[in-house]
Parts: sequence; structure tokens; C-alpha cells
Amino acid sequence: MSWLRKDGEKLVEHRYQILFLLLASIPFILVFVSAIANGILSICVYDISSSELPAGAVASKKLSLLNDVEGLRKYASCLWTFNGYASALIKILAIQAALITTISSYKSWAAVGVISGAIVSAVAGIQVTFQFSDNLEFYRAIVGKSDTIHSDVRYATNDEAKLDQVRQAFQAIRLEAAGGPQARSIAVPSVTPTLVPTPVGQPSPTPALTSNGQPTPTPTLTSGGQPTPTPTVGG
Repeated sequence: MSWLRKDGEKLVEHRYQILFLLLASIPFILVFVSAIANGILSICVYDISSSELPAGAVASKKLSLLNDVEGLRKYASCLWTFNGYASALIKILAIQAALITTISSYKSWAAVGVISGAIVSAVAGIQVTFQFSDNLEFYRAIVGKSDTIHSDVRYATNDEAKLDQVRQAFQAIRLEAAGGPQARSIAVPSVTPTLVPTPVGQPSPTPALTSNGQPTPTPTLTSGGQPTPTPTVGG
């Protein structure tokens, strides 16, 4: 009858493991249900208005621009919501998996420990590949800029010139949103070398580059046209 007792103990142990996993998963399940209720699975689409622009009063053009701004804000807000919930779910899953791994190691639950350890590794890879937190900040900034443009059009635009300025600013925000967070992260400012005038009839010298690829600084000239001597640093 000893084998029956051992099987019974294993069955009870398995039930404890299942109950523990269910209890540990409650926070993740609650956040996931909230995400579903708030439309995390909805498709974010930006519909560009193709209607003919009015040629008359400024008020009609303001209304058309307001509709475009609201469309961009709705699109960015949708992506903001998705990345916000995705970031929260990934972080909660990582914390729960690490907790389960620690407890399963203490209780000698080998199978549970292996599964939770694999989840921790997978979550770490997901966080590196899909940077939900950076995307969240990016689209939240787009929503804020859209709100600013909306306020400018609604309250501070009374003539064609001002309306055109606001439209150009909105166009820049729309291009930024189209590029996405990756375009902003890989943007590198260009270095413009300082131009030094050369005497008439003399060829312009090619600036020498340092070891890191940057142009060497131009020496400062004295009143006599001679380069300023470099001070010697004593030992």
C-alpha cells in the first residue's frame, strides 16, 4: 500500500502547485482582462481625410484641420493604450515568473521552476525586442502635441497666415508619428565643420580628421596672422 500513499502525496503536491500557479497569476489575469475591456486588441488606423478643402472662410478650413488633428490624436491614443497595457503585462509577468521560480526552487518543484525560468528568459527577450515603454512615451508625446495643435487651431487662429503656420506644425507632427519611435531613436545630428575664409587665389585646404572622424579644430590666429602658440604643461 506504500505506492498508493506515494501516489496520493504526489497528487496532493500537484494540486498545491496548480493552486499556487493560479493564485500567482491573478494580477496578470486582472490586468489582461482590463486591457481587453479597454480595446487593446483593436486595430489602430489613421484615416486621412480625402474630402475637398473649402476655399472660403477661415472657419471652414479650421474645421477641416481640426478633424485631421482629432484623427491623428485618436490614432496615437490607440497606440498609447496598446503599448501601456503591453508594458504593464510584460512587467507583471516578469515579476510573477521570477517569484514563482524562487518559490519553486525552495519547494523543489522542478517542473514549475523550469517553466517559470523559461518564461523569465522569454520576457527578457521580449522587453529587448519590443520596447513598449519607449513606444508608450513616444505616442504619449504625440497625443500631447496633437492637443497643443488642437488648442492653437481652436483658440489662437484667426487668419490665413496663422492657420498656415499651424498646419505646417501639424504636418511635422504627423511625419514624426509616421516615422515611429525607431526613427527618433536612430536620428543622429550631423556635424557641420567650421569654415575658415582663405585668401583670394589660394585653394581651400581640406580639413584634417581626427581618429574618431571629426574635423580638427581651427587654430586661433593672433593679430599678426600667426597661430596662437599652444601652452606647454609642466610635469
